[in-house]
Amino acid sequence: MKAEAVAANDESVFRCLAENDDESAAAAILIQLCRQSSALRHWLWEDFGRNAKVRSKFARIVRDGSSFVGANFADLTDDSAGLREEQRRLRAAVSPALYGGLVWSEIATLIRQHQAGTVDLGAFLLAEAWQQTGKTSPLMLWAGAEFLDRVIPSGRRRLLKHLDRALALLKRIRPVGDLLGGEAEIR
Repeated sequence: MKAEAVAANDESVFRCLAENDDESAAAAILIQLCRQSSALRHWLWEDFGRNAKVRSKFARIVRDGSSFVGANFADLTDDSAGLREEQRRLRAAVSPALYGGLVWSEIATLIRQHQAGTVDLGAFLLAEAWQQTGKTSPLMLWAGAEFLDRVIPSGRRRLLKHLDRALALLKRIRPVGDLLGGEAEIR
């Protein structure tokens, strides 16, 4: 990449901050999220736009300030009870002994911790996921904001150092096979 292109990319952060305020940033993020998520578009157009109960439930969640981590758009509607019951039934049908008593997400976490070594796992996963997607996604926006929230207000640079180490490590690791299924080659 030429120096001019790098400088232009670096200036995009400055332009975002200098030329916008919270409202224009929120509108830009909403538009970007709608472009990237067909589930969000469907929820806005169909469920939120046509159902006063859904709008009321959403307003209550926003007002309460409660965490909505791990949920999805079905949880914002009145018809999520059936989905949750089916998920519970399917989880009960799968033997936990399949993975030595652990669920798949716990196995994946152990694999990622091993790959990350002494690098902070969150910094490693952020760098790896962003490199894999190659672009800003809703998950990367959220995770990136969480990352910066841990660094900037406190002034602690530990996570930035770990992010730098994660990027260096990821340059040397070439994944083999699918996302978690297999070995990694060190260059």
